[in-house]
Amino acid sequence: MDSFGALTSSSLGSMRLCWLGLAALVLVACVSGPNEPEWLHGRPAAYQDERWVVGVAAAVSPRHAAREAMADIAGQTGGETEGASVVDTWIDPDHDLHWALAVMDRVPLRDEAVERLGKVERQLAGLLTHSNAATPAQALPDVVGALTLLRERAALRTRIAKLGGPPAPDENEVAAELDALERRLAEIKRKLTIEITSYEMDPRSGEIGDPIDQLRRALAEQATGLGFNVRTAAGWGWENDPPWSVVEMRLGFERIEFERRERFVAVHWDAVLSIIDSQGKLVAVVNEEGRSTDMTEGEARRRAREQAEEFGVVALREWLSGQASTDGASAWN
Repeated sequence: MDSFGALTSSSLGSMRLCWLGLAALVLVACVSGPNEPEWLHGRPAAYQDERWVVGVAAAVSPRHAAREAMADIAGQTGGETEGASVVDTWIDPDHDLHWALAVMDRVPLRDEAVERLGKVERQLAGLLTHSNAATPAQALPDVVGALTLLRERAALRTRIAKLGGPPAPDENEVAAELDALERRLAEIKRKLTIEITSYEMDPRSGEIGDPIDQLRRALAEQATGLGFNVRTAAGWGWENDPPWSVVEMRLGFERIEFERRERFVAVHWDAVLSIIDSQGKLVAVVNEEGRSTDMTEGEARRRAREQAEEFGVVALREWLSGQASTDGASAWN
């Protein structure tokens, strides 16, 4: 019973199917009216088949009676209420109690889940078969997709079980399958080399200047932290051993002149992060700009560099997560 005085058959545990017992707990006289429906005393005749899940509840308002009847169904199905609806109500005139009968046909939902499960299993088998014969770069999206499908398959099997189908898979078995695929993904990422370069550029002309080692190291740390193999500088033989991706970040600074009476110095920064694939094709690019202000140009420039570095690090992490993670959300897309 909640704060609205609602009663549900699910709240009575073993008395779920005994509507007479539920009514008696409210008040025996409340079901003694001449127009009381049959479903106060047992399973309705129209919903005898096991395909139907039946929920009954009483409360001080019709809205809360309906809500609790739906909750009764959820309690019997492990949280499933899709397709459930209130099909009948009754008011106890002597005690102003509102009763609600809710039903859910589990068969259409189960059939829909079974159909989707079949598609998922076919897609999963196809991705795994293709990945077994693919290069690491080709296998990466296959394995990432397979992980997503494996989780969906487990969820569908669990739902089918809740809807009266075969028992759900053993959790340890599902965890072992996921772990094996996660280890395979980690192995693939270790075989994929990323080359990282970073340069200062002229913000007006875009001309490349000196390398920025601190920024390059920060970007490399992000890539290695996600399990990739990082090559931070090109060397001899690059043409014979191209990296999976080249990450290039260009960063420009420009002092903003204020009036003489102003005591602050501002430094504007402009950053571009580009991703190039092994064929030399630009596959992604993102840029950002900002401004840092301080009383000295040196401090303003230092803060501007920190802001730009944070942008680059976050952008690279998002892109790599989007490529090699099932839950990576990226602002690049």
